[in-house]
Amino acid sequence: MWAGMEFGTVTGSDVLELIGMYIDLIEEVRDESRDDYLFYDTERAGEIARDIWNILDDPQKTICVARDGGCIAGFIAGEVQSCCLFPLSRAGPVGYVTAAYVRPAYRRKGIGRRLESMLVHFFQTQGAAYAELGVMSKHRAAKESWTALGYATFREQMRKRI
Repeated sequence: MWAGMEFGTVTGSDVLELIGMYIDLIEEVRDESRDDYLFYDTERAGEIARDIWNILDDPQKTICVARDGGCIAGFIAGEVQSCCLFPLSRAGPVGYVTAAYVRPAYRRKGIGRRLESMLVHFFQTQGAAYAELGVMSKHRAAKESWTALGYATFREQMRKRI
């Protein structure tokens, strides 16, 4: 299943490739959902690099990657934060999946499942009891994938154009 695949955490030499993968992720979700949030100014794409470097420097954040030779096949990013719904909650810190993407040629091979497992382990070592994430309501493939990994809707976020 993962013959020749290496799993680990992101390094500085991965940043340029990850920028491209983040853009691929944004464009894939945008094309399926047609959501205004995912239309972006291409000249600002460099800000993704800054965000990735910040993750590398923050012990509460990580990016796990799957490498096939010299190519990143997939990644998952996450951070541990206090419960934002109810700061006084006994739940304590929560692991939040901020992004995940597996290149189309590598999908349906268990790579996303393995990456998610690595990220959950990171969350647990940081004291989190829950893993949470946001999914665009029209992104069916993502909703199906996360549900297969055991995630369930526990709240819904609404918005209104003003």
